[in-house]
Amino acid sequence: MESNIRETASLLIVDDSKMSRTLIRNFITRIRPGWQVFEADNGSAALTFVRQRKPDFISMDVNMPGTSGLEAAEALVGEKADVRIVMMTANTQEATKNNAGRLKVGFCGKPVVGTVVQKMVYYFENGEMPPEAAAEDPLGVGAAPAAAGTLLHSPPAAPAAAEPVSASAAAANALNVASQSAAAARGAAEKSGEGSNA
Repeated sequence: MESNIRETASLLIVDDSKMSRTLIRNFITRIRPGWQVFEADNGSAALTFVRQRKPDFISMDVNMPGTSGLEAAEALVGEKADVRIVMMTANTQEATKNNAGRLKVGFCGKPVVGTVVQKMVYYFENGEMPPEAAAEDPLGVGAAPAAAGTLLHSPPAAPAAAEPVSASAAAANALNVASQSAAAARGAAEKSGEGSNA
């Protein structure tokens, strides 16, 4: 199986979860380092971004505050936007899958792990989901870029144009750093607690 590799492209990641956006960004940075990656934290911000910047691809969560991912995708399809969209969501109900099919966009169920991101990239590059036989390694890159749930290194600071589209980007970034620090502290505390309970 051969993928139509796109060495350069622009991808907009739309998800209200900073963790999901970071995971997708990190996987993409590893398997398609030539791609420009942008972020938006809701469907409304995504619509504004797409109308101004016209990315090649969009990874779109479904359940977000305000304009949902399905509403945003439907608007873009209605506008005949020249962009390939994959719904990347934990909402794997049949109705959601059927809506993605009706809109003729790709569908990948979370969690955000290497094989799922590879399936999304395959769709972006080929216009169809990979065959079932290739489910474990859709891009033929060997082992998945990282284990499930692994938060890879933070990507280098992006230029101003690549900042999240939301108005509260700086606050969200500070909150993300604080959340990661708190999570690391909780993990260390739990680990030391496990040792005393053994």
